Amino acid sequence: MGETFVDDAVTQGVGASSAPSATRGRPTSRDRRRRAGGRWAPGGLHEVNPRFSGGLPLSIAAGADLVGQYLRGMLGLGLEAERLGFLPGVRMYRYFAEIFEGPA
Repeated sequence: MGETFVDDAVTQGVGASSAPSATRGRPTSRDRRRRAGGRWAPGGLHEVNPRFSGGLPLSIAAGADLVGQYLRGMLGLGLEAERLGFLPGVRMYRYFAEIFEGPA
């Protein structure tokens, strides 16, 4: 499960960890959190990658136009900061299933 949230410490940590790498493009960060007594407890920054993540659908569902704004930047157009906002508390559940067909 993934969930959008706002946490200033996470935002600062991601900024500090990605700035020294001079990452260009769209970095993806992941913060591992765990449920503790019904609340999310910090788990720490897990990784930063220079790509869109598998959690992109969650960001889009929460209202962040990450792809559109990335393309605007690539085309030299101004970014629309208001299109980068998102709603906290949006959850995404993912499951995988394998289905096989073939000779009996």
